Amino acid sequence: MASGHSEARNAGRGIQQLLQVSAGGRRCALPLGQVREVLRPLPLQPIPELPDYVAGLTVLRGHPVPVVDLSSWLGLARGEVGRWLHLVQGARRLALAVEAVDGVREIEGAEWEAMPCLLRDRDAESALSRFGEVDGQLLSLVEAARLLPETAWAKLEAAS
Repeated sequence: MASGHSEARNAGRGIQQLLQVSAGGRRCALPLGQVREVLRPLPLQPIPELPDYVAGLTVLRGHPVPVVDLSSWLGLARGEVGRWLHLVQGARRLALAVEAVDGVREIEGAEWEAMPCLLRDRDAESALSRFGEVDGQLLSLVEAARLLPETAWAKLEAAS
């Protein structure tokens, strides 16, 4: 992790610390501040009537948490899940299933571009809103707060 001094310096230059992951052969990144922990997959309880990309519900640190499979969310074949990311957005918690965690990256804010409409995986509220080139490959920025629609959150809250 960066020291307070380097974080202040990086903020002035628009540098973001991101956790880079792989899912379905695609490289994605999430803001490091949204990731509470990286862990091995735990037992799941299937929840009916939710989108196919919701693998189920698990218990993390005493809280029921939905698990979203990122490969499936991207519309790709589900690969072997190697890690879960415990994500926190306000009062909501979510586990994101990925094939691999590739490490922490620092990316210049200016390097990101808006996701073209033709490349969005979902509607205008897509969790993939920006992309950039890193090491000659496309890297998509995932916004955790947009991974599950409000209707899915409502069903999960009613089930727990």
